[in-house]
Amino acid sequence: MRLKRKKTPEVRELERTTEIISECYKMVGETVDNLPYSKEMDCLVLLVNIRLEQEKIDRVIETRELWFILCAIRKSGKLPRLVR
Repeated sequence: MRLKRKKTPEVRELERTTEIISECYKMVGETVDNLPYSKEMDCLVLLVNIRLEQEKIDRVIETRELWFILCAIRKSGKLPRLVR
């Protein structure tokens, strides 16, 4: 039997940030491979930062950081597949 550990506020905030990025990624509707240097990537950065502000998460994500986070989420299998 596994013991459940309480999540720290930082871990909860990180998990929520990942959820927000996934939700915004679905709204943009462009595959990860086509995002770099596109207007959709700029739109995604803007959407993510607006959502973070709405959720009162004190963080601003730049384009490069968002790209690395998207790649990590995709590698972990938690990013929804978009079919083009």
